[in-house]
Amino acid sequence: MPQTALIITEFDLHEGVGVIFKIRHSYPTTEELMKVIRRFIKDWGETEEGQQASQATQGEFDWGNFMEWRKTLRKRIPGVQSITRLYPDYRDYSPVIVDHSEPLMDRVFGL
Repeated sequence: MPQTALIITEFDLHEGVGVIFKIRHSYPTTEELMKVIRRFIKDWGETEEGQQASQATQGEFDWGNFMEWRKTLRKRIPGVQSITRLYPDYRDYSPVIVDHSEPLMDRVFGL
């Protein structure tokens, strides 16, 4: 049965970088998926196609670049069925980071 992993990169609002995406895969755990992806990318970097990707990123192929190459990588990484971006390009917005646990109502006593 396919599994789904949610990958969230570190966000830097000043640089306009960061991405959230999901990967449908056939591995028993997300940890196994991540090992396979990292190993695959290192090996892929030795191929002509991977070297082109590396050169295009001045040798700094990262998760953002992974998303740019997702259509190609989805077809090449064993066990990966889909890679889908979930978060819009927020450089066109004014993002606000909030504390998940921030109370939004006055405390109601007696409940």
